[in-house]
Amino acid sequence: MKTLIIVFAVLFSSYTKFVLADGIIWGMPTDGVKVGVEHWSRPSRTNCVVVVDIAKASTITNTLIRPLENYQRIDCSLRGTNPSLVKKTDEGKKYGAKLPTSMPHWRQVNYEIFDAGLGIGPEQFAHFNIDDLFIIKESGTYQLQIQARLMKRTSKGLVPVIFQPITVQLDLIANVKKAK
Repeated sequence: MKTLIIVFAVLFSSYTKFVLADGIIWGMPTDGVKVGVEHWSRPSRTNCVVVVDIAKASTITNTLIRPLENYQRIDCSLRGTNPSLVKKTDEGKKYGAKLPTSMPHWRQVNYEIFDAGLGIGPEQFAHFNIDDLFIIKESGTYQLQIQARLMKRTSKGLVPVIFQPITVQLDLIANVKKAK
């Protein structure tokens, strides 16, 4: 198991140590792009931060556009040891929002995914803290399923590009502050 300690000063208001739990779990490529999921544990604090990465899988032949908001870029669900879904917080209910079918050209250009830009390695596509999205009433092992979403420019406007879901296993603790 790889471990890596990094400081996320840019993403979070305070300096916090994070440990990469199991590396990046990659899904099947779509339109020349692959999406991967990694989770960063917070030793002796709250639950993990989940990072969704994007990388070039082959030549990108279509113009792919990132959705503007984090909650449009991914849809996610969490299941505990029983098969039922874990209840989402108000913030969590935003994730999986409908993708736009149109966007001004200048904005599309700002959010395009370039073939050359992804040649160096994976880049962060989206991120979230598990505690911000789900109400975890009891500690245990959970299955997090994430489905990344992009948009493709066509002659008829923007159409969704939906990736195959990726499932990761997480050991989570109850977040009693939000479990009411």
